[in-house]
Parts: sequence; structure tokens; C-alpha cells
Amino acid sequence: LYVGTTEGASYLDKKTGKFLPVTNMGFQCFDMIRVDGQLYTASQNGFQRIDGAVAVNPFVGPGGNLNTLALHHYEKQPEYIIIRANWGAGLIKKKTDSTWELIGRVEGFNDPIWSISEDEEGRLYLGTETDGILRLTFNNFPDLDDVEVERFNIDHGLPKGQTFIQKLDDKMYFTPVKGFYTFDEVTERFIPDTTFGKKARDMGTVLTSNKAGDIYLSYYKGAAKVNKNQDNTFSVNETPFNPFANAIVVNILAEEDGITWFATTMGLIRYNSNIEVNYEQEFNTLIREVTINEDSILYFGTPHDNLDYVLSYNENNVAFNFTSPFYVQEDMTQYQTWLEGY
Repeated sequence: LYVGTTEGASYLDKKTGKFLPVTNMGFQCFDMIRVDGQLYTASQNGFQRIDGAVAVNPFVGPGGNLNTLALHHYEKQPEYIIIRANWGAGLIKKKTDSTWELIGRVEGFNDPIWSISEDEEGRLYLGTETDGILRLTFNNFPDLDDVEVERFNIDHGLPKGQTFIQKLDDKMYFTPVKGFYTFDEVTERFIPDTTFGKKARDMGTVLTSNKAGDIYLSYYKGAAKVNKNQDNTFSVNETPFNPFANAIVVNILAEEDGITWFATTMGLIRYNSNIEVNYEQEFNTLIREVTINEDSILYFGTPHDNLDYVLSYNENNVAFNFTSPFYVQEDMTQYQTWLEGY
């Protein structure tokens, strides 16, 4: 498991169970993609390949000094990767199993690009930092001088500002900071999407799935698992993720074995859907001990036939030791007490 952070990238060491740094990376890692078994990153050190615990330059010839923000493996032409570098969007081509060459850049814009996706026709959609979506149509691929560039922004129904693009089941979802939108090709308008409910329409941020068909999404804060119903509608379950309902979720990785990783402002959170949990369990508190004047034990948590006691005036320093057998983030369990008739 590799994780990109504001301080480069780290990998999970299986022997120690700890995250260790990937060396030779820029101090910010913005994106990662896997192509033909190789892991590539976009960082302030540019486009790099991770070999175990070290990042290396995969370029043959120029291109190793690009400040890269986003990567996209071009499905229409699998031997190419679309990159967003410090001068706009560019194209790189595979040379060998582990090396690439820079072909050039697409002219006509210089926006910071944070996400890239493509439709069935091979048209690219680029999510910009401040001004909506760019769509690139290659008229004679890979000729970068023959590319049609279109911009969609507030004039087409998108809120002002940064927009991210995510793809699920060949359908693109556009997220302008909060909320999911889809694009109507006929009207060329972006429409708020209610596929996953009104809350996701208004507050959705991240949307992902795995090959097993499991779907997860996040809101501005918190997350949910999406279940597909027999009538092809969707229901959303937030309960398993209540322990981090107040955390901002910035990314989700859903693996095929039922393990899902959530990158949050609380840190990296691991969710195992294979473990059955009774979320309907009522909250229960156990009284472990009752003491008087800090030196006499009145009750020690064991069954007792007679729990009626009469205490004298000099035995009014009573302490109750209690706990709850609830082990999900037990450090966040809060108690409230009230001694009736005292």
C-alpha cells in the first residue's frame, strides 16, 4: 500500500506494520496511477516511477523536471499517459516496460489541472482549479496541433471554482468542491445528480468503486457505502463510518478483498467489510466497583443478592467505578452520570 501526502509518499511495511517514506520524491505527492503493474506518481519532482522504496525518473530524454499535478492512463490509446504539468496538459508515450518519452503539450490553455477523465469517444475532460472543465477532442491523435479545446464553467451550470472529475461504471461525475453533477450532452449543461440521494447531490466529494462492485462515497465530512437495489436504485449506509463522521475525506481506495481505505483529516482509516458488526446494539454501562471513603468496597462488580444499603453520615463519600464494553474508538466514549435521590 502506497500513500501520497504533502510530504511525499509513504509505503506500508508489512514486517513492522508502519508507514515508511519513499525516497527521492518531491515534498508533495498529488496523484498515483498503476500502468501494467508499475506505479507512477505526480509530484513536485514530476512524473516518477516507484520501485519499492525509491522514486526514479522513468523518462528517456527530456521531461524529468516537470512539476506534475495529475495523471491519466489513456484508455483509448493505452500506450499513452496524459499528464498535467507546470505548463498545462501534455502527452507521454511508453517506450519500454518501465520507460516513457515526452511527446509534447496541448496548446490553448495553462490552467492548473487536478483531475482527468475520458468518455467512450476518447475525449478528455480536465478539472481545473478555478474555471470549470476543459474538454479536449483529438482530431488526429497523437497530433497535438490538431486538438479542439472547449471550456465549460458557470455559463453551463457549474458553480464557480475548482471542479474534480470522477468516473463510476463509465459515467462521469463532476464535483465542484461539494455535490455531484452530471453532464447533459444535448443541452451542454451540468445538472445536480440525485443518483445517490439528496445529501450526495449537495455534499458529495469522493466517489469510487472496486471490481467487485462495491461503491463508496464521501460527503464534505464523513462517508457512506452505496448498495444497489433490485430496482436499480441505490440506498446509502452511513452507520459503519460514524466514528469519523466529522472528518473531511479526501480520497477513498476500495480493494477487492473487502478492505477500504479512507484518507481523512484524522489520518488513514481502514475499514473491513468482512467483519460483521451489530450496529443495533444498545449502549450498555457496567458498574465495576462502589467504594466508601476511598478505603471500603461496597460493591465489586459481582452478582449480589442484597444491594440495599443504609449509610451513616460519615460514609457519604461514595465513588462509582464504571465502564462501557464498547470498543469502537473507546477513547471517544463519553459518560454522563446522575445519582438519583442523593
